[in-house]
Amino acid sequence: MPLQTPESFVDVLIIGADPAGLMYGSALAAAGGIEVRIIDQRLPKTNTSSKFTTRVPDVTVPNACFPFKIAFHQGAIEDAFLDSMAQDNAKADRHVKPLAIELSQDEEQLRSLSSYPIKVTLVRLDAAADAAKLEVIHAKWVVGADETVPLLNGHIRGSERLSELPWREIRQIVWGVIDMVPDTDFPIIRHRASIHSTNGSLMIIPRESDKVRLYVELSGEDFMDSGTGRVSKSKSNPDKIPKWEGGYL
Repeated sequence: MPLQTPESFVDVLIIGADPAGLMYGSALAAAGGIEVRIIDQRLPKTNTSSKFTTRVPDVTVPNACFPFKIAFHQGAIEDAFLDSMAQDNAKADRHVKPLAIELSQDEEQLRSLSSYPIKVTLVRLDAAADAAKLEVIHAKWVVGADETVPLLNGHIRGSERLSELPWREIRQIVWGVIDMVPDTDFPIIRHRASIHSTNGSLMIIPRESDKVRLYVELSGEDFMDSGTGRVSKSKSNPDKIPKWEGGYL
């Protein structure tokens, strides 16, 4: 006898456990009385091993309380929301991604605040057996908070409403991060800046002393593992990033 796909009901399904999704989930969990489920296709949360906090004197407003700005690593921000959610017995369910979404065509069900008109089929990427991979969620609301949302595009079933939504195509972006003391005559190297060109994007964040942190947009094809579809650490190292950076500075 074949196993049935497990089904459950939630008030709000949040797709994406990035800071936006976790902030939303944390607020709903703290409000109480709202059944929330957060899923994310990434297996681990953002690595916090390279926590980044700086205080750089780049605030020019004379009446500012502090003459500097502080930058935090994304993982540290996610940790704060995860800790807050844990107090309300909520968490992020990882290595799960949406496979398909359906919106009920029943007008009465769509108007009712007690119904669950959205059906989302999920796939668990770490399931050992095929029978345990699929799951069905019935939700009142679905919130898209990160790059997993476009995965639903092309999987929409039975709804003109959903097919007419402006699904945003998001391209895969790979960033290289490097801390350095640059030897350059670039005029704004000590200013926080975002530079965009036909070659890609570069972000400059001045750090303490003469150090600078650079976020360099890399060519995904050169750094991706064709087998896993993920960034390969073996193809990226501190020697390669400055070569890409040379196209900007």
